[in-house]
Parts: sequence; structure tokens; C-alpha cells
Amino acid sequence: MDGDFDSARSVYAADVDGDDDMDILGAAGFADDITWWEVTGFDEGRLTSSILDTGGNVGWGVVNWIDDVPDDTLLTVEARASDDPGAMGDWVEITEGDLSDYLSDGLRYLQYRVNLSTDVGDVTPTFNWIQFSWSDDSGVGDVDIFATTDDGGILINWAITGDLPIGIRVLRSVGDAEPVVIHDNPLPGSATSYLDRIDKGFGPLAGVEYRYWLEVIEADGTTSRFGPTDAVSIPDQTPQLALGEPYPSPARDEITLTYDLPNGCSGAVIEVYDLSGR
Repeated sequence: MDGDFDSARSVYAADVDGDDDMDILGAAGFADDITWWEVTGFDEGRLTSSILDTGGNVGWGVVNWIDDVPDDTLLTVEARASDDPGAMGDWVEITEGDLSDYLSDGLRYLQYRVNLSTDVGDVTPTFNWIQFSWSDDSGVGDVDIFATTDDGGILINWAITGDLPIGIRVLRSVGDAEPVVIHDNPLPGSATSYLDRIDKGFGPLAGVEYRYWLEVIEADGTTSRFGPTDAVSIPDQTPQLALGEPYPSPARDEITLTYDLPNGCSGAVIEVYDLSGR
């Protein structure tokens, strides 16, 4: 429009001369000038938005806009979405209303453009305002959960992909029984482990196989369950009657014997025989 308007700072559309046609008003820093141009003719133009980062995997809602399209003029709106801002894909012409017919859910980046054209030079379409809506469907993507034995019981660890939940519950099951929550209050969403302790009244028992589940609570109250882990059990550590290997062997003056006793035994009698049976 003006190649000598050096260091343009701002531009506005306004009816400067009061003839009911929109003109262009601008200011330039290096040109040290504020001026306006009368639009005498118009064929077509295009407005392309920057790429919008929604911040997550979204479920697209609706789109609305405000425009003015006189006779013999045309205005169309296109949009595209992608999970890669460097490869936005093909433009799709859209109409006001539901976006699900045009954009695939789960894509993070959005861009739109407006195409304007006229068959008469002194009447143009105008585009004033546009609004896209969506829901944040990112949430918890997946949970990797596993359980191992620990000195104090069974230790459950997990890793969450996607957004962190607002709360976590750990559940335990035996055989085909329905899993049950094993703690009173939900854990914080940032938690990554929980010890199912032996010494609590509801703790795991030695020799019994357990499986563990994780329940995540989303910000909207939605609850999802992940699991189970592989079966894990605490070894049965009940002392058994046993006599250890004597040492040193062979012995000359002294020998050491070790032994284990079952629960309830208060002592032991050890008898040593020589080769002749004495």
C-alpha cells in the first residue's frame, strides 16, 4: 500500500472522511508521520491467525464469529489443528457451530484464516470477532503400576503419564475378590509410591498373594482405575525347627552349632554323640 511508510507502528480501519467507506489510518516511527489512505478498490484479502497452543490434548467444542457480508461479497472461515505446530496440515472450511465435524479431538495446536472477496470495489465484507471453545481432555494418560516386597510390607510404585490427578487411591485384591481401598484419605496427585505395611491391622499377611490397583481422581471428579499389578506375597518367615551346619568341621577342641526353633518353644536340648554312639 505504501512502500515508503518507514517503521510502521500501528494501523487502524476507520471512516476517516465520513463517506461511509472504511479507510486506513497508520502511524510510522522513522517516517515521523501519521497519515490515512482512502480505499478506492478491493478484490480479495486474507487474514491468517498465529498458531494457538491450547496447552493439552483437547476435545473440540463449537466456533462462533461476527461478520458482515453484503451482497456481491464473500467471506469464508477455515481452520486446521495438529499435534505438531511445524506441520499443521490441510485447511478445512468451517461453518459456525460444532467443530467435531472438522477437527479431530486430541490435537493441541489450532490455526484459523478468513478469506474475503468482493465483486464490487467499494463494498467489502468485514470480520469482527471469532471464538473457539474446547474441553481439556488431556488428564491422566496412562499409569504404570508395580508392587514388590519390602521389609515393612509390600511397596507399590507407579508412574503417571499426562496431567497429574488431584487424588490417588491404592486398592488391594485377593484372588478374584473385588479390590478394596487400603488407606483412609486419598493420596496427593504427586505421590509415586505407597507402603502396604504388615504391622497395621488391615495389612497384608505372609504367604498370601495380593494384586494392587490405582484409582486416580481427575479435577472434574472423574475416577479411573489402573492395574492390577502382578501377584506378590510376603514370604512366610515363621521359624521352623532346624539345625545348621556345625563349624569348624572337622573340629578338635570346640564346635559351634546353630539352630532355629518354632514359635512357642522356650528352649532346646542338644545331644552330641561320638562315632561309637556315646
